[in-house]
Amino acid sequence: MRLHIITKTRSKRPGVTHLTGTAYEVAVSASPIKGAANKEVIETLAKYFGLRKNQVQIISGHTAVNKTVELSE
Repeated sequence: MRLHIITKTRSKRPGVTHLTGTAYEVAVSASPIKGAANKEVIETLAKYFGLRKNQVQIISGHTAVNKTVELSE
């Protein structure tokens, strides 16, 4: 399943918010330096959907706020 993610970095309240359909907002406390925020986005989504981290993959938007993420089972 592919999701459209809006990433909020340096957040004081990390978490996942379901917006509409396959759109989610993911707030993480990490800063976007050396991929730290992307790593935390993957960990946060894996925990939210009850998956392992290797089942969550960022498909596009590695350096952007808007990302496409694929979840596999």
